[in-house]
Amino acid sequence: MLIAPKPSNEAQRLALLRALELLDTPEEPFFDRIVRLVSRMLGVPIALVSLVDSDRQWFKSSFGLCAKQTDRDSSFCAHAILGLEPFVVEDAQQDTRFYDNPLVTGDPFIRFYAGVPLQTLGGAPLGTLCAIDTIPRVLAPVQLETLTDLADLVSEEIQYREYVSLASAQLSHDRRSVDASEARYRTVFENAAVGIAIVSPDGNWIRVNDAVCKMLGYSKSELERMTFQDVTYSDDLDKDLSLARQLIDNDIESYELEKRYVRKNGEVFWIMLSVTKKLDADGELDYFVGVIVDIDAKKRAEFSLRALQSDLNVQSDIDHSNDIVFRHISTQMNMERALLSSEAELKVILEHSSDAHIAVNEAGVVTSWNLSAEQIFGWEKQEAVGQRLNFLIIPPKFQQAHAEGLRYYVDNKEGHALDRRFEFLAMKKNGVTFPVEADIKLLTVGDRSFFSTFIRDISDRKAAEDNRDWEARHDSLTGLKNRRALLEDFPAILSDARKFKRDVAVFFIDLDGFKDVNDSQGHDAGDVVLKAVARRLVSAVREYDIVCRLAGDEFVIVLNGMLNGSIESHRLAARVIDSVKKPIEVAGSFVWVSCSIGIVQMSGLVEADRNPQDMLKMADAAMYEAKSRGKDQFADYTPC
Repeated sequence: MLIAPKPSNEAQRLALLRALELLDTPEEPFFDRIVRLVSRMLGVPIALVSLVDSDRQWFKSSFGLCAKQTDRDSSFCAHAILGLEPFVVEDAQQDTRFYDNPLVTGDPFIRFYAGVPLQTLGGAPLGTLCAIDTIPRVLAPVQLETLTDLADLVSEEIQYREYVSLASAQLSHDRRSVDASEARYRTVFENAAVGIAIVSPDGNWIRVNDAVCKMLGYSKSELERMTFQDVTYSDDLDKDLSLARQLIDNDIESYELEKRYVRKNGEVFWIMLSVTKKLDADGELDYFVGVIVDIDAKKRAEFSLRALQSDLNVQSDIDHSNDIVFRHISTQMNMERALLSSEAELKVILEHSSDAHIAVNEAGVVTSWNLSAEQIFGWEKQEAVGQRLNFLIIPPKFQQAHAEGLRYYVDNKEGHALDRRFEFLAMKKNGVTFPVEADIKLLTVGDRSFFSTFIRDISDRKAAEDNRDWEARHDSLTGLKNRRALLEDFPAILSDARKFKRDVAVFFIDLDGFKDVNDSQGHDAGDVVLKAVARRLVSAVREYDIVCRLAGDEFVIVLNGMLNGSIESHRLAARVIDSVKKPIEVAGSFVWVSCSIGIVQMSGLVEADRNPQDMLKMADAAMYEAKSRGKDQFADYTPC
């Protein structure tokens, strides 16, 4: 018994097979209908969807066979997945590879086998759709075509599941990226020197950082059971509630307030409170964000200085007055040092953020530019600060729109880019454009407003998305578009043909002699031939024609925008045939293949709504007509 060798991409093939979660799964109606059709249309007692695992073949669906799996060494399917073409054994007892195979000498007594590889998006064979009989058989071309068409349906179902799996994996990756970004913000939130609190619209503390707990003397769990009204000094509560109501009613965008809190031990102290609001996706108020700075030392210094002025009016003791002045100046200096320390810590957080942080005033002039902004955009801080942002990072063709958007906000106090994450095309100092993602917040301090913007480079993410889309629509060996791309693009091609009153032609191309090259010189030589043929097909047709590889040695060319109908398509078909049959160098020697072409001519006025699958089938039928005439030629489709 001849044991089939492992495919060259065995590790990748097995990884895909297991990732798609097809093995050891329940029966499914789709696959069961396919095997019943195979049995009925080919007249065989056994039909299988077989998946070739590392040491077994497992049947996703079977008709006429009770077993769910057999060992891989004795399986015919292990041989079938070594190539891209249908694998046919007309009489196993007369075949030196299988005459002593236990599946031939024993149950189920296989004499005839035909299997078509089932391929992933990248062309890796996972198993076969196969037909089995207990008597020798010779398949008619139409029967082999039927088996191939049904195998294509199974492959498309597997490829769809693969595409869904890839999309799910990317979504999971994107979610992990979002989680990582949120983790960075949580770190900033928890470790900030100032107090930061998330407060619900009714005043409940939703979340507070350690600085708030340290100021008030409560634990986080205690504060989360309280409201901000519970810790606000009673004389200051009405003003705070009035400003919060104006914020809810959209009368103001934010507010700052000096007020007093009451610590857990009853001590009253002064704070500076800055409040902004966060809206949900529907534009409704979600929560407030409060930034709390302890200014008790500053306020006490102010009170003491006012008391000192009063003392100086009635005190005549110069030494005593100097002592009072010294004490209060010292207190104020300590307070100012504490505030400067907090400000410095916040600056360090922003300066070393992994995202570019840029602050811009209402005139569009940059006022802050951190280290990541320098690295991402190429402008140093001293170059950027004081310049208009649109000249620094906005490509020239978008600069006017950016300036108009800023002016609209200044005039109307509203803008679609605020308080949401969005993507746009940015520009580096050297003029290179690249995609970025941005978050913009409007902050108001006193009578001044500015835009605080965090920007991140998403070039790698976009490149991965583009590469994933390319791989889903292109053949990995030749780089040509694949069947999926052809079927997706075909409706638009036919629509344009009808709109501009142009003809479209479809060539279905099958290589003559390719199997002999593959069998005699191996699959590596076959791959060289397929890539060479792909290049020749592209060169033989016009720049705006479409060349696709369907599977194996089958190609499709779509000629669009033709004015001369069949005259032009016949001329191009002859050029393709002449180009393909030129010798191809493989490992220092030459091989020859030719091609047979089936042509379907479509009028843009009459047939623009025809189903693409129907067009391919008609072109395929015309190709078989060309082969029956002796190969190396073309034939037009003629309705029966």
